[in-house]
Amino acid sequence: MKQKSIYQQFWRYAIPTIAAMLVNGLYQVVDGIFIGQYMGGEGLAGINVAWPVISVILGLGMMVGVGTGALASIKQGENDLAGAKQALATGMMALLALSPIVAIALWQFADEMILLQGAQGRMYELAMQYLDILIVGGVFALGSIAVPFLLRNDDSPNMATLLMVLGAVINIALDYWFIALLGWELTGAALATAIAQAVVTVLGIGYFFTSRAKMRLTLKDFKFQFHLLPKIFSIGLASFFMYAYGSFMVAIHNALFAEYGSVTLVGAYAILGYIVAFYYLIAEA
Repeated sequence: MKQKSIYQQFWRYAIPTIAAMLVNGLYQVVDGIFIGQYMGGEGLAGINVAWPVISVILGLGMMVGVGTGALASIKQGENDLAGAKQALATGMMALLALSPIVAIALWQFADEMILLQGAQGRMYELAMQYLDILIVGGVFALGSIAVPFLLRNDDSPNMATLLMVLGAVINIALDYWFIALLGWELTGAALATAIAQAVVTVLGIGYFFTSRAKMRLTLKDFKFQFHLLPKIFSIGLASFFMYAYGSFMVAIHNALFAEYGSVTLVGAYAILGYIVAFYYLIAEA
């Protein structure tokens, strides 16, 4: 019976997570279709050279999300609900504290990171359009990738999936509005992404203040427990390096394609990245 229970529990978490990642992968492909159709190879190239910079934000969000979720689960396994809530609240405050630091750092170095990938002219302009918006909205990028991990560790995998699906639908709808109808180029794509991330972050964090949450939070729980940060960061560090490695490889390829190929080749590499995202996201789930 115990083995059967573990098996059922595994699939209870695995199926919604895989479904959410597939939806997320589909959204990325549709996002690429909008950019490719309405902006061509230059648009795809612009977003591809911006991606390694954005990955820094996503990697940090995943590090905090994975670390916080795992530590909260450990505390729950020890029947220490108060400790689990402390870990959860500390993780959320860490995300909030990181966002201005990351935004300032990327604001200073994003330009150089784009230029190192060989971006020039129109490709450079489009990449900076995308980054200017998402760096400002970095707190939501951090939150949107961390929140699903926190929800799953609160025994709410279906809620995590629902939020990811909602975010994808909002993003696709706004992509059509901003890019196809208004012609806002990568500024529109970035706004669509930032708004979707904001919705996921706000609703996800709001869930922990409702009676449905096992680790229900109140404002009194938000006391920064500095001694928990090393544990959170050490647990989630591998997830950050996974993103860092991926973004480094994309940046290297972008630089080589820009140097020895053309903008079209960088755009073609972006299309390949959208396709590979399906496999990667399933494996991540």
